[in-house]
Amino acid sequence: MIKTLAFILIQIGSINQNIISQIDAFQKSNGIKNGIVSVHVRDCSTDKELLSYNADKSVNSASILKLVSTGAILKYFGPDFKFRTDIKYTGEIINGVISGDLIIKSDGDPSLGSHRYTSTSNFGIELMLALQNIGIKGVKGDLKVIDPDYFKFHHPDSWIWGDIGNYYGSMPHQFNYNENFYTVYFDASHQEGGDVEIKSLKPYSKTWEINNTVKAGPRGSGDQVYIYTAPNSQKILMKGTVPAGAKGFSVKGSIPHPAAVFKEFLIDQLAFNSIIVEHPSYQSGSFFENDTPSFQLHEIFSPSLSELIIDCNFQSINLFADAFIQKIYAEESGTYNLIEAADFVQDFWKKSGAETEGFSIKDGSGLSPSGLVTGQGMTSILSIMAKDHNFDYFLNSIPVLGESGTVKYLDRKNITQGRVHAKSGSITGTRSYAGYSKTKDDRLIAFSIIVNRYDNSQKNKVREFLENILLQTIDINQ
Repeated sequence: MIKTLAFILIQIGSINQNIISQIDAFQKSNGIKNGIVSVHVRDCSTDKELLSYNADKSVNSASILKLVSTGAILKYFGPDFKFRTDIKYTGEIINGVISGDLIIKSDGDPSLGSHRYTSTSNFGIELMLALQNIGIKGVKGDLKVIDPDYFKFHHPDSWIWGDIGNYYGSMPHQFNYNENFYTVYFDASHQEGGDVEIKSLKPYSKTWEINNTVKAGPRGSGDQVYIYTAPNSQKILMKGTVPAGAKGFSVKGSIPHPAAVFKEFLIDQLAFNSIIVEHPSYQSGSFFENDTPSFQLHEIFSPSLSELIIDCNFQSINLFADAFIQKIYAEESGTYNLIEAADFVQDFWKKSGAETEGFSIKDGSGLSPSGLVTGQGMTSILSIMAKDHNFDYFLNSIPVLGESGTVKYLDRKNITQGRVHAKSGSITGTRSYAGYSKTKDDRLIAFSIIVNRYDNSQKNKVREFLENILLQTIDINQ
């Protein structure tokens, strides 16, 4: 009996030690040795550390940080929470005409106008129909879309200039629209190096000043367009290439000011349906709510939080993750400020018992290349969530290896058989995975696997290494 137990312990130790040996060899290999490989695994029921390699080092997380953000908002509000947008008016309604202003005030809902949800995708049309149904024929004053931070700059300083003009660099606001991105459609010359024409933009603002320098690139070269714009600026520069001969080739850019773009769109839609806003303004005061008494006309709710976090983690939507932590902070402070929200959510997890030493969170999405976490800190947050009464909702929001989300095409041989839930992360110089595995002896473990600052020529080797370690997490033992 003693010999059998000793054999089992040796076997268990050899499994974990073999994984450590693989990690160490990879860390010392060409193209990787100047960077950092960080791996941490812990048992969620006991919090026991099962495997650790550079787990106390501060490293960039990329998009696995979305687990920190979605976990925080789920823990704070619960799965049934819904964002709300109120439609109000000031003054009186006389013969169908509002004597004051029509006001639209959201609480940071990132799903307004999103194509993903039938309940909010046609937000503008729903609003117009609601006004028609209650007999509104005109507005004497202004259409106010409340976004008091319009003239403030809350972009994290560490976000890259080349990111913030593109759709994945869209900033969260108190009022968000169409996930704060527009789509530009290009028609390219058949000749490489030839001109590329903008056919249309949706949505679009007449105030935008677009400098299009995009050219036709090699056929089959895909989207090589970069879009540059400063926060709240109306000047947009488009450069790079789209494939020669492409027609209706779509590229997405970030909307500089969603509230103003939606306001312009809605005023046009209302006018088309004979509802005239007589005194529209785009000055700063038009985006603030004053002390004038207002009265409720209509309200629109987002999908439930349990649904929103699934899309955030499955589709890796930066805007959602950033809007989530901004909403938590706004609930506490009354202010929509992403920079301060990042500090707040880090402190939130520290107070929840997470090991946040070595963390320096810059946003909620992981877009910042200078945002830092540690492997042991990531697994401590995952372990806390595993004990939360809403854990099933959280686990359901994390893609299954080989089946869904951004990890759908891993584990082609189905080695893990649905036992691994993993969120992926990738920005220049960083690839990462974090999540949960159900081991072969049916224990739930949390893992964080991050590779930082590797030579870009080794990206395929990094991808293979990460998948290999992921597949072995189901074998890790006590």
